[in-house]
Amino acid sequence: MDNLSAFLKDIAHQFGPRPALLYKNGYRTQTWTYQDLLNQTLATTCWLEQQGVKKGDRIILLAPSSPFWVAAYFGALHLGAILVPLDMQISKDFIHNIVCQTEPVLAFVAGQNLDGWNEPVKTFDIKVLETIEVGQTAPVSPTLAADDIAEIMFTSGTTGDPKGVILTHRNILSNVESVNHMVPVVKNYRLLSILPLSHMFEQTLGLLQPLKQGASIFYPASIQPNTLFQAMQEQSITTILMVPQVLELFMNSIEREVKKQGKERSWKVLQRIARFLPNRLRPLLFSPVHKRLGGHLKFFVVGGAYLNPELIRKWELMGIPVLQGYGLTECSPILTGQHFNKRNGESVGQPLSGVEIKLDPEGEILVKGPNITGGYWHNDKATVAAFDEEGWFKTGDLGVIDQKGYLYLRGRKKDMIVLANGQNIYPEDVEKVLKLLPGIKNAVVMADPRVQEPQVHAVLLSELSEKELAPLVQQSNLKLAAYQRIRNFTRWAGEEFPLTHTLKVKKVEVARLIKEQALGQKQAETFSTPLVGPVPARNQTADLLALIAEIGEMNPANLSPDSTLADEAGLDSLSLVELLGAIEENYAVYLDEAQIGPQLTIGQLQAMIEGNATGGNKPAAKRPELIRWPLSFPVRIFRQLLQIPVMGLCGLFVKTEVIGRENLPALTSPVLFVSVHSSHFDSPTVLKILPGKWRHKVAIAAAADYFFSKKWLGLVSSLVFNAFPFSRTGGIRPSLEHSAWLLDHGWSILIYPEGTRATSGEIGSFKPGIGLLAVEM
Repeated sequence: MDNLSAFLKDIAHQFGPRPALLYKNGYRTQTWTYQDLLNQTLATTCWLEQQGVKKGDRIILLAPSSPFWVAAYFGALHLGAILVPLDMQISKDFIHNIVCQTEPVLAFVAGQNLDGWNEPVKTFDIKVLETIEVGQTAPVSPTLAADDIAEIMFTSGTTGDPKGVILTHRNILSNVESVNHMVPVVKNYRLLSILPLSHMFEQTLGLLQPLKQGASIFYPASIQPNTLFQAMQEQSITTILMVPQVLELFMNSIEREVKKQGKERSWKVLQRIARFLPNRLRPLLFSPVHKRLGGHLKFFVVGGAYLNPELIRKWELMGIPVLQGYGLTECSPILTGQHFNKRNGESVGQPLSGVEIKLDPEGEILVKGPNITGGYWHNDKATVAAFDEEGWFKTGDLGVIDQKGYLYLRGRKKDMIVLANGQNIYPEDVEKVLKLLPGIKNAVVMADPRVQEPQVHAVLLSELSEKELAPLVQQSNLKLAAYQRIRNFTRWAGEEFPLTHTLKVKKVEVARLIKEQALGQKQAETFSTPLVGPVPARNQTADLLALIAEIGEMNPANLSPDSTLADEAGLDSLSLVELLGAIEENYAVYLDEAQIGPQLTIGQLQAMIEGNATGGNKPAAKRPELIRWPLSFPVRIFRQLLQIPVMGLCGLFVKTEVIGRENLPALTSPVLFVSVHSSHFDSPTVLKILPGKWRHKVAIAAAADYFFSKKWLGLVSSLVFNAFPFSRTGGIRPSLEHSAWLLDHGWSILIYPEGTRATSGEIGSFKPGIGLLAVEM
């Protein structure tokens, strides 16, 4: 097996009927088996052949993660084409440079990006793959060699000429094989995929390695915390691959709930007790948290940026191991990792099998191995510069290796800033924008030296005052990508920055002086100027301001309803997701993250919350509690016995005439049964006339505000009729989600579209829920 096409055929042969890829399509969950994945891949290859694609041609893939992304990936590789995956967030200029370099013959682009796409390439919405016929013809299978190019990966973050990392089939598969020896074998391995497949970290550890073990991979519709927690419960997730900021986002959500319930003291006590317990017993202390995480979580895999050991400690105390590693795109991408039983929170692990690591005299990490790139696409100069005379690849990172072979990172050799979410920022890009502004003589951009977590900090040489510089910094932020934006700035007091003999700024010296001066100030605000001056919070939005300030790690006094979420509140894309999760928890309001842009103001966000809440400015009603115990096998048997006398009693009062029952055997379950509503005898009557095959797998959508208004009534309704609460007014989304879950698990649904009894004999007006069910399911 020396190429990725053979890899796919091998796993399809091993695990054919096992679920491979699952994804949310609206409210329903769709499942592809390993055989389905192979069939869809071969159909994609045939379709690409029809478009004139041949071996060696380049194909752009600009789309969010989904099974169709995976089909495009394997379909292109099976044909011998070279894939060029792109991050959804990169700029148009960056894309244009890549198109010019790679000269692709075809591009798959997600629908939301098609509007701004104007490249001279044959372009298709990736949804076209949903319409192609599967299994009609067999594609041509060109001869593929291990050293054939599989992908050209362009590392995001620079606005200059992008460098395309060349990765062969051998590079990628060797890394998958090495990683597979370090990741523990998990029974019923189910991975939640939340990072973009356009990054090698997710491709290797979030797709190829799990598939090699026969895992099931689930792609959620959203990465809001509550959505992810729900997915973890419904999909019995065992593993999640993430960057440090997502791991912190999860912890923030849990600690916020602890604080909300007033259980901070008991939480700390449990953490102290956990220190003395073996890892397998710790989950017993934190069972509510583990229940929220689905109850099956075995470990996290984290990489891509600095991981705070204290954050690792918090998760380990709850009995959830955190495995971290280190790598680069040029290394396919993993170089080091931690063995499950040899974890070290301070280290990024030991070298993978087949990977050689050493340090040069300056401490730079040098590597060799079958996973290392051979160079950059059409860039001989960069290729030569990336290797030393003996062929060792120069990572640009500084490190230390202890006697046991554990690697400890000590920072970047260059000045690149790596944010907590894994985004790389090249200071030169931000400096160029700043230097174009009037009144700024020079600018230096660096990670803020006064805080541990990397933040973009600008040091400005100017005769303007701090007050005059603030709007200029805001202006520059509008020209930068969200993750590049400046969080704080300092006005340099001297006439010039300290310079080397070659007139380059001594950034280390600048950072040292800033840190020393900040430590000497009683208040950091006298030296480091926030982008927005203090504005008193308005009373009606005080709670929201406090919440946003907590997530953005700011002083709430520096925010107002007119502050924008990105520029002034400092929220990046992941922070926005965390905010939406907190809003759902605190206000019982769901806001789609697609509606929340970086320029949205806090006042506009407040209006959206109020507009989605029941009764004007009041929070929406609490979600109905959706129970699943009535679906268990013992309860189902007991219910069948209870329904015998109930249906017999119903027969004494209701005379029935049944027409069309012979059509039921031709239906494939699950289905929606729709009935008009005239009395409380309707449900037992419908159940009575249904054959047992259908009756025993029907759940009844019952009015949440009536049948579940009292505990005893809800208990009886669920026990006897398998009823579940369905909202007649207000937030219907939870009801739709539960309906989708039932349908996904083979349960048909009986629903009354009028929402109430119509005693006049005339059919009443239908509630919108039935239309949503029919369309969304």
